[in-house]
Amino acid sequence: MIACMNNPNMALRAIPAAAMVFVVLASAIPTTLYAAPGGTLEPWLDITGEPLPFQEHAEIQKALESATMLNRTTIDRPGLEGLEMLLLEAEGAQFYAVFRAKSDTSALELAAYEIDRMLGLDHVPPVVARSIEGAEGVLQIWRQRAGTEIEVAEAGQLIPANPRDFRQQRQAMYLFDSLIANPGRSEANTLIDTGWHLWFIDHSDAFESTTKILYEVELTKCEENLWLRFKAMDRDELEARMAPFLDEKQQAKLVKRHRALVKHFQRMIDTFGEDVVLY
Repeated sequence: MIACMNNPNMALRAIPAAAMVFVVLASAIPTTLYAAPGGTLEPWLDITGEPLPFQEHAEIQKALESATMLNRTTIDRPGLEGLEMLLLEAEGAQFYAVFRAKSDTSALELAAYEIDRMLGLDHVPPVVARSIEGAEGVLQIWRQRAGTEIEVAEAGQLIPANPRDFRQQRQAMYLFDSLIANPGRSEANTLIDTGWHLWFIDHSDAFESTTKILYEVELTKCEENLWLRFKAMDRDELEARMAPFLDEKQQAKLVKRHRALVKHFQRMIDTFGEDVVLY
């Protein structure tokens, strides 16, 4: 059963999704859940459940770029239909990654990851541009021992050990998705690992041409250090970091959304005070 659970595709074919998530999440869960920013995440694992020899984002990206592909299968998992799960090997370790063939939206995955890095969130798994057997696309490491939120809910396991920290992660999600104008966030493209850390995948609907705050009603609180980093972002930095992935119109809309979000939180802080808005 454990070997099967470590293979994302085998797991789906061998047992129902609900049973799969129950097995995955049945292990001990730490009491401190919100690991980003500044916390400790559970390690990235190989297909046997052992920590990979590369753990830092730059190391994982390097492995994704150079790893040898051993196998590839089409994913029929809700929210990931049509993508491919690749079995890769690097530095003597085997691990899984999702390959998204090049399209009009594939670069958006790279842009979303770059925003996550700028904010220090650690909610978007490392991703790189990669050619697989002549096909251009993006390759993103798969989080072992994780289930989509819909799978966790269907298994009756969506009961965080620390609801407060879980809600705080959702606040970070609303801020992130509002900044990148992503209306496509759903239970099918949000992963939950055994440490109750949220992982954001599939940003093919992001960077819409809007300056509106998509999740204005939900955005009521913000982690203090995240707020300081967010407020410190400037136009030049945003445009420079996004230039490889977004066109000028998308960059301009992103800058305007950032300004609108800063004003949104500053108004709340001025009205209710930092002790209420920030944590």
